[in-house]
Amino acid sequence: MTISLKSHFQPIFSLAHRRVVGYEALLRGTTPNGTPVPPPELFARCQSVEEQTALDVAACELHASSFARFPRQAHWLFLNVDASIFSSGNAMSASQRLLQVCRQSGLAPHQIVVEILETAIDDHVDLEAQVRELKAQGFLLALDDFGAGHSNFDRVFTLAPTLVKLDRSVVVKAAQSQTVRRVTTQMVSLLHECGALVLMEGIERREEAVIALDSDTDFVQGYFFGRPAAQLLPPDHTCAEIEETWALCGDRWHDQRREYRDRLQPYVQTMVHACAGMQAGASLAEACAAFLGLPNADVCYLLDASGHQVGTNLFSGGHGPVLAERDAFAPLRDTTGARWSRRPYFRRALGDVGVVQVTRPYRTMQSLSMCITLSVGFERDGQRLIICGDMEWTPLDVRPDFSDTVS
Repeated sequence: MTISLKSHFQPIFSLAHRRVVGYEALLRGTTPNGTPVPPPELFARCQSVEEQTALDVAACELHASSFARFPRQAHWLFLNVDASIFSSGNAMSASQRLLQVCRQSGLAPHQIVVEILETAIDDHVDLEAQVRELKAQGFLLALDDFGAGHSNFDRVFTLAPTLVKLDRSVVVKAAQSQTVRRVTTQMVSLLHECGALVLMEGIERREEAVIALDSDTDFVQGYFFGRPAAQLLPPDHTCAEIEETWALCGDRWHDQRREYRDRLQPYVQTMVHACAGMQAGASLAEACAAFLGLPNADVCYLLDASGHQVGTNLFSGGHGPVLAERDAFAPLRDTTGARWSRRPYFRRALGDVGVVQVTRPYRTMQSLSMCITLSVGFERDGQRLIICGDMEWTPLDVRPDFSDTVS
């Protein structure tokens, strides 16, 4: 049965630029009676790896030639490339085949972002060599479906892609869990540190668009911003959804900051008073009594200028994690002589004496709970010391933009 193939293009937007910066080419197949044939079914009909590679190359040629017919704009063309094209058994390398696609369409390699589909690839060494060749020819590389299946940080380290596409499952889970939402932000930050731009795909709802903007994602793609179509968007297209998302995030940011500061204010004030009390000669227990009496306060401790703990932990009277949880962590309870000099709350307090520092939420070593640590440095008898106080932290309704200091 003959199946007709054509290209559709889904727009990819830069959140910062607030406009289209590229299109992902998607294959559309139809039978003579007009019945659509999904791409997975098209490839499933192939009888061999050779046929699969031939179909994949034919799809790339179709997409490139279709894209090249539109008036030239400064847009990338994202081409999905099946793992079979990287097979060491092929007569031509992936870069040779894609250079041929460029010659036929008139596109330059730097206009094309090669998306490596999330598939198990056996010949990792050959894949790395072919990826280096692709980059040397000027093609950009995207690692697709990150966060699902085989795509992970190991491939980011190995292939050093220009761009990483976060799988839709990431944003779906982030919309359901504040913990996943915070981790997603950190994941994006880590990918940036690895040298990759980040695209969040599969965005279908406004809340997911907010997550993308909150997490500092570079690019977005999904039905919320634009569906695949046979035509490209007009050159002067403006995306109302992006403008509305920016406005909504601005309002939320101010609400988050206000709620965050209001929630922390009693703890900050008691930490300031603890610092003043210690400078006046009070004991740690006397100075920190007010802090430990607050709801959710867990523990206070004192560090010297090298990060060594002075004395032991002072626990609250039951406002923090339940005692059963603490008992489970009995091997970690005795912190006499422990050194915390690598912790952000120590380093920041040491360098900015008198200013209360506040960490991001992290897993405490005292229980199963998440906590944040408040710390403040002070001078007494010519010695610099740091008071630290941990409080159990439950997520706000929306993720706060945590700062490192609270004045």
